[in-house]
Amino acid sequence: AAATDTAAHDMAGMNHGTMGRAAARDSNQSFLRMMSDHHQGLIAMVDTANAKLGASAKADAQKMRTDQKAEQEHMLHLLGSQYQDSVTPMIMPSNQQMIQAVASAQAGEADRTFYRQVIAHHREGVQMIDRMLPSLTGEVKAMATKGREKQQSEIAKLEKKAG
Repeated sequence: AAATDTAAHDMAGMNHGTMGRAAARDSNQSFLRMMSDHHQGLIAMVDTANAKLGASAKADAQKMRTDQKAEQEHMLHLLGSQYQDSVTPMIMPSNQQMIQAVASAQAGEADRTFYRQVIAHHREGVQMIDRMLPSLTGEVKAMATKGREKQQSEIAKLEKKAG
């Protein structure tokens, strides 16, 4: 399981290691940790972009933040209840680059830059899910499958807005 955790984080520059965390006991625990970190990246991206965004993009961003935070809270609850694992979500290096792109966007390009970075973030999430899905079980597998579908649907909607 620890190898799965490392392999998943090594994908596409997403490696931020275990950062002092004990090795995951199985793929489900590894996935929950990884995705709670991944969600933290989008939450931080929204917080960074919020002041620059136009009204429509700001509304989209707040909905994304609310959804991501709720999903993250559920993952953290599962980690606590099933693994007695109390983790503080971290921002992955690849997400830090996305946040920086949003932070440095010029006012007239902020909305499009934000949408493009969210698309990249969601694609990264789908890639992570695809990599781990075969080894997941039960509720976590169902969560991953639903998350993948939601991300793909949101990517299609955001591509129209990103221009």
